[in-house]
Amino acid sequence: IDTYLRRIESGQLDAEFGSRLQGFADRPENLLKKADADNGNMTQAAAYFSELLSTLRQFQQKSLTHYTSASLALKHLNPLRLLGVIDEQVATLNHENNRFLLAKTPLLLNELIEDSDAPFIFEKMGSYFQHVMIDEFQDTSTMQWKNFKILLLEGMASGFGNLIVGDIKQSIYRWRNGDWTILGNIGSEMKAWHPDIRNLDTNHRSERRIIRFNNMLFSAAADLLDRLSPHAPIRMSDAYADVEQHCPADKGECGYVQLRF
Repeated sequence: IDTYLRRIESGQLDAEFGSRLQGFADRPENLLKKADADNGNMTQAAAYFSELLSTLRQFQQKSLTHYTSASLALKHLNPLRLLGVIDEQVATLNHENNRFLLAKTPLLLNELIEDSDAPFIFEKMGSYFQHVMIDEFQDTSTMQWKNFKILLLEGMASGFGNLIVGDIKQSIYRWRNGDWTILGNIGSEMKAWHPDIRNLDTNHRSERRIIRFNNMLFSAAADLLDRLSPHAPIRMSDAYADVEQHCPADKGECGYVQLRF
């Protein structure tokens, strides 16, 4: 306890709070010797100290988040300032030259659409774009989908078809607000329009042994991750439900896999 307190006092907010200390915080009787178990004054003192220790631990956990955030912000403050200045200069130059960053397009469209069911901008676009194909759909963000969806619905209402292509297992743009669950739930999302959902389950690219290995590995890995994180908001077995692929009949026993640890 003394070591822990001294570390906190010296500013080490990440000081380790092990299982023994946790036991002192949860069970005051652990602080007492057997001979003092019936001593009222000692029992009262242990309960008081245990409560203080528990309060300190809670304070440490809460403060550590703020402390770490502040430390990281200070560490990167100068680059952030520079990026902020660059962003301001880019915005000024674009404004002066009547230009617009392509990356800002989804935000602009979202502001134009607002809560309208058939916004003017997409009505105009609908007269030019009858069919829409969106590739790599698993990396679509919620804002992008809100923009796209109205355009797709407008086309389908006029009797035209659309094509969405994607694989939720290849979603890699969460850092850019990509949300693979949009594709994962596309069947229920567009249920009223009776979407034709097709799973391409034959692998023409890889050899037979590679396909067999991938089928075994990723199915087992998804189940294992679900067991390790039973309360995770995303179940890997759902995301990888279609991971198993078939091999074309004309392929022999070719391919090679080697694992090294």
